[in-house]
Amino acid sequence: MSDLNRLNPGRHSLHSRDNLSRGESRLHDLIMQAESWRHTAQALEARLPAKLQQHCRAVRVREGVLVWYASNNMAAARLRMLAAGLLPAWRAVCPEVREVQVKISPPEQERPKEKQAKLSRTAAEQCLAAADDLAHHPELAAALRHLARHAEENE
Repeated sequence: MSDLNRLNPGRHSLHSRDNLSRGESRLHDLIMQAESWRHTAQALEARLPAKLQQHCRAVRVREGVLVWYASNNMAAARLRMLAAGLLPAWRAVCPEVREVQVKISPPEQERPKEKQAKLSRTAAEQCLAAADDLAHHPELAAALRHLARHAEENE
């Protein structure tokens, strides 16, 4: 099962969530609250124009303020312009909404993966020995020597 599927509460049955929180009323309340917000957020987001749905997500309602996160400046500006017209539709889903706040929250960028492969001293010695035996392939021998030097530098 992928990490996304494991973390997605919609992928699990209500029965398994109840088993998770059995005997823990606080945990059960939190799970039910999260499930309720997930449904509310989906209903709020469904009322956005189609092109904004992929760039905006409802985050919370606190003290009558509905907070949205937009993935970029353009989506945030567009949502701010449309908010007054969409407010009645959002109130139909969540009656306590009195005002809207839009924040920019760019999607997380994946960090470039750092190379973690290392050549052991024994492997470096084997590369040097092979390079010595490859007089008839000077380019390959040079590459093996370079690889061995690089391994020694990383120790």
